[in-house]
Amino acid sequence: MYKVLIVDDNKLIRKALIKRVDWESLNLKVVGESSNGKDALNLIHDLTPHIVITDIKMPLEDGFYLIQNSKTQYAYMEYIIISGYDDFVYTKKALLNKVVNYILKPINTTELINALCKAKENIENYYEKKIHEENNFIEDTFSCLFQNKLNNDSLIKSLESRNFKFLYNKFVILSFNPTHITDYLNYKFYLKQVKDVILLHGINSMKFVVSFHNHLFFVILNKNFIDEITISKIQDHISNIFSHTNDSSKMYMGQSHIYSNSNCFKSMYEESIKDLYKRFINEKSLVETRVYTNGNLQTAIELGVLNDSCKIAKELLRDPSNFIYLKSTFNTVTAIIVSIISSHDLNVDLRDYNFHWDNYLLQFNNLEEIFLTLEELISKIITLIKDKANNENTNALVLKYINNNFTRSLTLNSMGKDLHLNPIYIGQLIKKSTNMTFNQYMHKLRIDYAKIIMKENKDLKMNQIASFIGYTDPHYFFRIFKKITNMTPREFKEKSS
Repeated sequence: MYKVLIVDDNKLIRKALIKRVDWESLNLKVVGESSNGKDALNLIHDLTPHIVITDIKMPLEDGFYLIQNSKTQYAYMEYIIISGYDDFVYTKKALLNKVVNYILKPINTTELINALCKAKENIENYYEKKIHEENNFIEDTFSCLFQNKLNNDSLIKSLESRNFKFLYNKFVILSFNPTHITDYLNYKFYLKQVKDVILLHGINSMKFVVSFHNHLFFVILNKNFIDEITISKIQDHISNIFSHTNDSSKMYMGQSHIYSNSNCFKSMYEESIKDLYKRFINEKSLVETRVYTNGNLQTAIELGVLNDSCKIAKELLRDPSNFIYLKSTFNTVTAIIVSIISSHDLNVDLRDYNFHWDNYLLQFNNLEEIFLTLEELISKIITLIKDKANNENTNALVLKYINNNFTRSLTLNSMGKDLHLNPIYIGQLIKKSTNMTFNQYMHKLRIDYAKIIMKENKDLKMNQIASFIGYTDPHYFFRIFKKITNMTPREFKEKSS
């Protein structure tokens, strides 16, 4: 119920206001009244009302004094002015102070009730915004802890700076890992399902922290009566819900141990992540000496042998005995892949595979899905390496053909027919290799050859040289020669004599 304070120097008006409005039906309660701004300010400090209905002209201090001296301290507070003065200066000042309404006396009850409803709406919006800001702050703060940008002491101090306090002295972190999320709406759906299940089990003192990881979010449970049985029931309930979904998505839950203080959040986070990796782990296996080495993998990929490449990758990752080993080995495999992509200058964006976030593996349901994704990536890399090699061979063939035939009347179309290649593709290869168009490259070869001929055969006429290097029009030859060398053929010939 929202509290209301009425301030007017006319006692009859104050009493009339109290009687004319059904306060309870509006979820409001008049908690006090005052005859001047000075006393009213003291009442505000004592009663902390949500809504203040105030006159302007009053003894000691007026209504504007009251508003201006209380609004900075009580940001949620809403003000309704009642006045007998239809004065533009007063109205303008009321607008500047962002009052809900400026109601002229005699007071219209309907107008007053509408103003009270608007004030309530503003207050509710204020608190919703504050809650949203607090939740964002808490989520951001815990995300910083999980990313090692904050230590636990700094986290507690940061929370205390916002007057945030945990209500109970028992804590546990549950990590939730939905796989095969198709879009953000699905993610929000999963988060709501988890909230509903936890609330259903009577744990309503908690904070939800949406992690910085793509496929993870965390719930911090803060309740005196947390036990393994309750947590197990939550897990069973969630598993049951997601077993009935129509798509391939699943929900996995990991948990930390239950702690009795707030100084171990980082440890709780790491424990809950470790618990999520159990689905990949064979607890009975031991880390064996592998038949294959990292070098074998790189060689197999670069040789283009897909089956061997995938076999080696699987062998390196096979039957991990703990999640640290699995992550370490996977990081080694991806490092080899990154090295190959870099050394061969391949157009592969690993962000498409979410390799840029720490717990990449948790987007999968099992090891088999990890293997399939690796196989897809390795296959793509092998194809790109082969395509690049083919392009390089084709490129060498095209340049050799031009270098041997530039004195002929060559065109992209004639080359395409001779080499059985698309003329546009030939032009693209030349541009990529020489940073010149086909015509620019042809002119360069011809003019370079013309310069050699002029040095070695000083008696040849210019029209003979032009014809010899492939130009049927001597004037066109002169123009191209000057454009490339910044001198005429005659000037070049004289200079080289």
